[in-house]
Amino acid sequence: MDRRSTTVTAAGGAAPVPGRRVRLVFGMTSATERPAAIEQLVDTLGGRPVVLHHDFAKQPGLRIDRPNVHFTTESHVTGWGSWTLCLAVLSTIRYALEHLEFDYFQLLSPSCLPIRPLEDFEEYIARGEHDANNVHMDLYADPQQFMHFA
Repeated sequence: MDRRSTTVTAAGGAAPVPGRRVRLVFGMTSATERPAAIEQLVDTLGGRPVVLHHDFAKQPGLRIDRPNVHFTTESHVTGWGSWTLCLAVLSTIRYALEHLEFDYFQLLSPSCLPIRPLEDFEEYIARGEHDANNVHMDLYADPQQFMHFA
């Protein structure tokens, strides 16, 4: 299986400042997740900002009562495997860039729960020299490998 990892230096968040805690912003998309599941994840992030794109067409009454949660101003109707899910992710990134100050943006799903202290992740980011990490696969070379990660 050919998985490639790319680390990119890119515009977006600012470069981490030595001696200062890395300013993380987490992005998340949701459509049908239970509020309690989202709140559980948000609570494990220790008050760090979370930008949430929610598909209100699928779950109109979603409320997350946490001061560090920011809802995107756009709400796209999403579908698993459709390009609208990409629009939702881009909306979270756009909102973060326009409204928050941060050094690093990390996309999560509502089912992601940290298994190590976030301080370890912050230290890892602070030691790095890049703004973005991307793991990708060549689906043209082996279309079946997508099934291992879908």
